[in-house]
Amino acid sequence: MSTSQKKKNNSNRIAISTSLRIKPTPSNHSEHKLLIDNQPSTSLLSSFTYILNSKQTQLQCYNQTCSQSIHEFLNDGCNCTFFVYGQTGSGKTHTLFGPPNSFHSESLASSNVDEVFKNVEIPTTWGIFPRVVLHLLSNQQQQNNKQQQYS
Repeated sequence: MSTSQKKKNNSNRIAISTSLRIKPTPSNHSEHKLLIDNQPSTSLLSSFTYILNSKQTQLQCYNQTCSQSIHEFLNDGCNCTFFVYGQTGSGKTHTLFGPPNSFHSESLASSNVDEVFKNVEIPTTWGIFPRVVLHLLSNQQQQNNKQQQYS
């Protein structure tokens, strides 16, 4: 699974950071190596900006790969794109949205919260997309509140 972020840096070049999120392996696998075409993956892995192992949480994934780009988009006007690519079953939907049923009422219980963002409790299972949406909506609400103060 890779997530790419694009942003303009100060020299008007487009910077691309690429992340690799390793999907957890089933517990019945005894060997935990990443092989590409039956070769150790050392050279390929060095080309990624971020490598997220299979034990990292959704929040850690968001913080390492997305939060800075969203901050730059909102504050500096830099564009960003999150592009998720991978083989069927590699975890794209899990990374973007969370596991199945992550928006059902049981997962929204306060015991399943790993972060409170602008007074909204975010369940641990939520992926990148709902976190980005909350960040954008919160920013819009702050802008609206500022405009009302100055009116």
